[in-house]
Amino acid sequence: MKSTNGFSLIEMLVTLSIAAVLISYALPSIYDIKSNKILNNERDRLMVSFAYARTYAITQQKQVVVCPSLSGSNCDNQSRWYCGPRRRNSSENGKIPSGVPGKTSSRGES
Repeated sequence: MKSTNGFSLIEMLVTLSIAAVLISYALPSIYDIKSNKILNNERDRLMVSFAYARTYAITQQKQVVVCPSLSGSNCDNQSRWYCGPRRRNSSENGKIPSGVPGKTSSRGES
């Protein structure tokens, strides 16, 4: 009987087709994991904004507004929350209070 080393073409094709089927089942779940991660990050970011606004309002004893913002310095009246929240003291006329984490305004305030 003849001894051979390696794989035959048939064995290689069967192995590759099984690997392709397994990968095709794994890719949708990888996409779902990525989507869930992005969603969880945005939820956490919004929760941090609300927690910071609450803490700021309590410590400063002022009313604080959390609103959507495109620029990071002014509230967006079209409810574009996907651009990021903005926290501001309602009496500061559009300025971001110093020390507020998040987006920086175009005037260089943080």
